Amino acid sequence: MDGAGLSRFRSRANAAALDHEVGRTWRPLEDTAIAAQVLYDSRKDYEDLRRGTDFYEEGTLIWLDVDVTLRTLSKGKRSIEDFCRAFAGPPSTGPEVKPYTFEDVVRTLNSVQPWDWAGFLNQRLESTASRAPLNGITNGGYSLVYTGERSEFWKTREEVRRSIDLSYSLGFTAHDTGDIVDVHLNTPGVQGGTGSCDKDHRRSTDASSRRACCNQAVQDSIKSTTPIALLIKDGEYYRTYNIDYHDGEKYPHVIRDKSKPDLISDIIRPHVVTQKPSPGGPK
Repeated sequence: MDGAGLSRFRSRANAAALDHEVGRTWRPLEDTAIAAQVLYDSRKDYEDLRRGTDFYEEGTLIWLDVDVTLRTLSKGKRSIEDFCRAFAGPPSTGPEVKPYTFEDVVRTLNSVQPWDWAGFLNQRLESTASRAPLNGITNGGYSLVYTGERSEFWKTREEVRRSIDLSYSLGFTAHDTGDIVDVHLNTPGVQGGTGSCDKDHRRSTDASSRRACCNQAVQDSIKSTTPIALLIKDGEYYRTYNIDYHDGEKYPHVIRDKSKPDLISDIIRPHVVTQKPSPGGPK
């Protein structure tokens, strides 16, 4: 997979996570930057309700939206590259601190393509809407969907993090050790009674087997009317939680929407193709 392809896989995972984050209904994006010094070292449990340092991932979605909007308004004549050249281009100087303001960003965007950029950015920075800003994806010619297919990126991420991520089916993530990391609000996991830091003590031989067992149980829910049962250790007690879920595995994917121009493919394409060196080395 090339760099552009990997970036797309990461973006769909980030977009899906942000689009299901309950904390966005009370904490606007700008506050995740203001509270960064607290959020950096915060625990993982209740992150769905609290939000994390989302200005990184959500900022990517917003600037994708900026790029798509620039291309659409200018009929393909302007893009975010024009903004970058105007904002961070010449003159070239030695190292120095050059602070800038919100107004500087808006002014430069308007110099590239006139538009209500102040309103555009403020709406996204101050929003407490339940949905993430996905206009860059949807207006860029793609749709965010959920299917039962676990991508290679998703499998690798779970291996590296030593976890299982059932965020879009049962509604929780867990470590390979069995500790439940976080439970997303308004999901079957919460309705079934599970909570952060609970521990599932139903063991298999190794981490891979445990993940496979969990994935199979969720997938088998489609053809079963019986709730998924989790044996949970809660303090000194063991309890069985029944999760009445029957929709199978769900993982995020970005698919092409052919009713709209494919702007994203042009955005992520490489501008310079580096030639491979000849077998004899450079000449």
